[in-house]
Amino acid sequence: MTEKHIYINGVYRKVIEEILQSNQPIGYLQAYSPYKIKELVKYPPDENTKWILYGSYTSHLKLIAFTAEIVKWEDKQNLSYERKVEVGVFLEAYQPKEVDLFQSDTKNLLTITNLCILINPVPVSRMIKLKNNQPLKERTRSGGWSYVYPLHNWDAVDQKEQYDLAFEKDVQMDKKMK
Repeated sequence: MTEKHIYINGVYRKVIEEILQSNQPIGYLQAYSPYKIKELVKYPPDENTKWILYGSYTSHLKLIAFTAEIVKWEDKQNLSYERKVEVGVFLEAYQPKEVDLFQSDTKNLLTITNLCILINPVPVSRMIKLKNNQPLKERTRSGGWSYVYPLHNWDAVDQKEQYDLAFEKDVQMDKKMK
């Protein structure tokens, strides 16, 4: 099995919280871009290709805050009517903050599973880009993605086990940054 890795910059914390609080086996992320994530199109997640996602929050762009497995990529503009209804009903029930974005012109719909919050967020600069073997630069605004090498030795936790602990740590970090 081939394992691929992608870093997505600047996901709203509320989106991640909704996925965790839903207690559903999957959740949806939508990369806010009119462009397709080309490598996911070329090498879609399947039994031969596993995709690991690393992400930062919009409030802390310099830190990788969570990881998940991408189990499906879809072009939102080419979804069947039935699939649009299915995803729309799910989002209304479990991820209401994503409903408006789902109805927009963006392209990428990611189905994720195994969402984990990092108790100790990792600096984005520890990620190495595949295209040039250089560390990712610290980001100053949300948006975009990079294909990266895997990160090792982080403290990830299962969905609910220590969610409250990680959330409390984020609140404390927010207070310190103000």
